[in-house]
Amino acid sequence: MNEFLNITDIQRYSLHDGPGIRTTVFLKGCNLRCLWCHNPETQKEERQLMYLSGRCVRCGACAASCEWNAITLDEGIWEWNREKCVFCGECVRNCYSKALSLVGERKTLDELMKELEKDKILYAQDGGVTLSGGEPMLQAEMASRLAARLKAKGIQTAIDTAGNVPWKMFEKVLPVTEYFLYDVKVMDDNRHKQLTGCSNEQILKNLESLLKEKVGIWLRIPLIKGLNDHIDDIMAIRMFLENQQSLEMLEKIELLPYHAYGIHKAKGIFSPQKEYMPPDSAYMENCAELLRDLGVQVRVL
Repeated sequence: MNEFLNITDIQRYSLHDGPGIRTTVFLKGCNLRCLWCHNPETQKEERQLMYLSGRCVRCGACAASCEWNAITLDEGIWEWNREKCVFCGECVRNCYSKALSLVGERKTLDELMKELEKDKILYAQDGGVTLSGGEPMLQAEMASRLAARLKAKGIQTAIDTAGNVPWKMFEKVLPVTEYFLYDVKVMDDNRHKQLTGCSNEQILKNLESLLKEKVGIWLRIPLIKGLNDHIDDIMAIRMFLENQQSLEMLEKIELLPYHAYGIHKAKGIFSPQKEYMPPDSAYMENCAELLRDLGVQVRVL
């Protein structure tokens, strides 16, 4: 059986994806559709074409190289026909300005290990590899096999997840995972459906279960002005945590202000995204203070 993970990118020297210096592997495929998603190219499992119009010089090399006539350039207007495209990558190889790219590739575990071990000297005692996405728990079986191989080499694994999978997926990765970076968007189920396209019932149930395990947890809360940043939203999260049996394994809470990094990528994959605003820094700090009463380290990124 071929052992591979479907990924979009490998990012080195990450400082905000868990403890220490980390190498982050972005997995492709997600079952949430957050309105503000900053990695929209990781949502769909299949490979996608990305077109960054600002880089395009309208030379026509891509259209000339496409034997399927999926790309046309008429009077300076670039167009792509999704139905004709076979994602062969010929247009990408002929794009001199790097305006085109294919997003998504299968990497075998052997290939990934070769890449990840290059950074081992940087990890020191507390660094390691973070599996992000997308939703890495959708590929839990292969993620667990990769984490096991990393563990055998003395490299820690963190998994950045929204938790919207059956608990049995967590059972696959728990024995070989040192940290979970666990996203919580909003507590109210109806609003969660509006903001992400799905219920948070399974997400919260899994978080309750995870807090009982002997594994480090960093709770991450993205805050988007006018969507989920009301004081009542923060207090609801605080109340949820106060009602847990123990917060011993909750090492840190991170508040992540909205950023617009996903806007140009969403446009590039032909799925435009609305731009929102972050709460101001003073308000973010007020929200952090409300959570510090839990006795947990809280920081604003």
